[in-house]
Amino acid sequence: MLSQILLKTLKFNIHFLAPLTWIACTSPHNTELLGSKAFKFNPKQVIEVSLTKSDSNTSDHWSITLHRDPAPDPRFWEFTSPPLNLPMLDRLADETFIAHLLDLLQNVQMDALAPRGALDTYGLNPPQFAIRWVTPEKSWEFRLGAYSPASANKTQSQSGVSTAGYFISLDGKTIYIARSPAFTLLQMIDSVQFIRRNIWTKLTPDDVDEIQIFIRGKQSFYAQREGDRWTNSKHQMIKKNLEAPLQQLVLARTQEFIDDPDLAQSVKKNLENHFNCEVRINDRHGHSTTLKIWKINKKTYGMNSTRLKTLFILNATVLQICENFHQH
Repeated sequence: MLSQILLKTLKFNIHFLAPLTWIACTSPHNTELLGSKAFKFNPKQVIEVSLTKSDSNTSDHWSITLHRDPAPDPRFWEFTSPPLNLPMLDRLADETFIAHLLDLLQNVQMDALAPRGALDTYGLNPPQFAIRWVTPEKSWEFRLGAYSPASANKTQSQSGVSTAGYFISLDGKTIYIARSPAFTLLQMIDSVQFIRRNIWTKLTPDDVDEIQIFIRGKQSFYAQREGDRWTNSKHQMIKKNLEAPLQQLVLARTQEFIDDPDLAQSVKKNLENHFNCEVRINDRHGHSTTLKIWKINKKTYGMNSTRLKTLFILNATVLQICENFHQH
């Protein structure tokens, strides 16, 4: 009797994935999705994504929630609920990865039903990943279990051919064998750091309208866009092609975030007036961004004026990139 009551009250809810242990067995009776795509939605309308990972091999267990605001810029996602054991001074997420994941989730193909069995058999207790995404009108979710090659499957698709894929469930009861590039993308997430925005600025090279570079406090370079060309402060055309070094600089990646607030503040306080390089950028919208770079103890630190809460470690080559800019 108790188990029947529990089964009636359990719901497939992404928000309590961590403490939840499924006690049900599969009940393969829902065949309406077979041979079709599981989800129909517009990725551009999604405003929230929740993701939980549970990897028994690496002890990588966490849950996050990401959100974006259609205004002022719908491109950018933020962690509204980071992992409990990971304080995040900078909460920007990798918008390119999230957009790619949402696009691929439109192509989850439900190929076959799994035979009846315990959820542990399919890697669904707990699942490898559980994901939920939300638009203002509706939400979708599923749990992703183990991979099963075609040769190991004792079931067949509607076409009668044994199919390879991942075991997934949308409701905690019916288990499908499904295919999607989204599953491969999820497997690439080796930690929650993978989902953070690891480029120092929100800008793209095309956003840059004016750039100044200072090396050890002295201006070493200046350029401004005038139409389709770059000019110096005297409006003389710069003959050197700036596109490649500009791209390298603007898209320079962070290697590590300093999320300890005391450590970040201490480093900033000690190094603020002793930076090796300062990059000042004005974008085409009239906004300013400054990157300060310090090198100490073989580590290259960076601080962005538009992401002041965080301090990050950059690849050492970013200093060389700055020094490669020179005035003609």
